Amino acid sequence: MRAEDMVGQVNDVWGLGCLLYEIVTGKPVWHEHRHLLDEDLHVLLGKDPIPAMPSTYSELLPLFGTCWETDWTKRKTVADLELLLAEVYV
Repeated sequence: MRAEDMVGQVNDVWGLGCLLYEIVTGKPVWHEHRHLLDEDLHVLLGKDPIPAMPSTYSELLPLFGTCWETDWTKRKTVADLELLLAEVYV
């Protein structure tokens, strides 16, 4: 697989995490930081990429952590996410 293809896929996984977060919480991901400039948001994400989440959904934290791995070479694939979801909900 070419590096360009991998980057596209891991970006999709990041985006999927953002979409799932909004579906679960009803708010855009990192909504409390919408006033930040892109550069400042990147610094924030490098320190703690997982935003606050209601404790009701704490079982999903590993899923979001997987989606928002800041090192794209370590980020999981959609197939990996499917297995993780099966572990959480089976």
